[in-house]
Amino acid sequence: MPSPGLAPRSSAWRILHDARRGVPFDLALQRALSGLAEPDRRLAHELAAGALRQRAALDAALAPHLAGGLSAVRDDLLDILRVGAYQLLFLERVPRHAAVDTAVMLGRRLSGARVGGFINAVLRKVAECRESGIGNRESAEAPAVPEARIPTLDSLAVGYSHPEWLVERWLARFGAEETERLLAADNRRPALVIQPARWSADALAASLDQQQIPWRPAPWQAGLIVEGRRTRELPGFASGAFYVQAPAQALAVRFFDVP
Repeated sequence: MPSPGLAPRSSAWRILHDARRGVPFDLALQRALSGLAEPDRRLAHELAAGALRQRAALDAALAPHLAGGLSAVRDDLLDILRVGAYQLLFLERVPRHAAVDTAVMLGRRLSGARVGGFINAVLRKVAECRESGIGNRESAEAPAVPEARIPTLDSLAVGYSHPEWLVERWLARFGAEETERLLAADNRRPALVIQPARWSADALAASLDQQQIPWRPAPWQAGLIVEGRRTRELPGFASGAFYVQAPAQALAVRFFDVP
């Protein structure tokens, strides 16, 4: 009988597999999540998006435990390792055994028992390094590799999974401390922000209150930040009462008086 935790990890792997082949993330997500229960959908989405967002940091954590380096491992197996390592390094709520065991199952299903043993060995080493303080994280925005006493271009780019050219530009413009704050902010999961369309902002707020859905005003009153619900679950979704748009985009529309 399949492990109850295998389905979302398998779906996350499928999303990474498709994205690597050029399938747009939203389409890969739609394909892989079809038929999953809601908790599994959320976990699969988190794992896939997180593994993509933190790829450089994950690869830096995995590489020391791969005899031939990353290039010696097949891409499909690397995707399994990244999903497993993301849980170990970024998701405090996921037990170590769940992250490792489900990755091993995926490896065995893909290529047999020998590959399962390889994945088990690599991820256990990643977990041991984390528990000994190497790559320990206080939050999902903190770097996933040992912090340099003075942040460097390389440590920031790898630790926060950002391109070197961008980190270099920010360091020159803002300095190390502000750059690190920007990188951490850029790695935070975006909030769901809705903008009034067919309904007014007051009507949207009243409807959310009526259904006891937590929300708060976005900065500069640029929309409503909704917590704990998917877009399709919100009142007014089917009737076009609102649309999803980040506050910065909404402010640009407001500033230029776009109808």
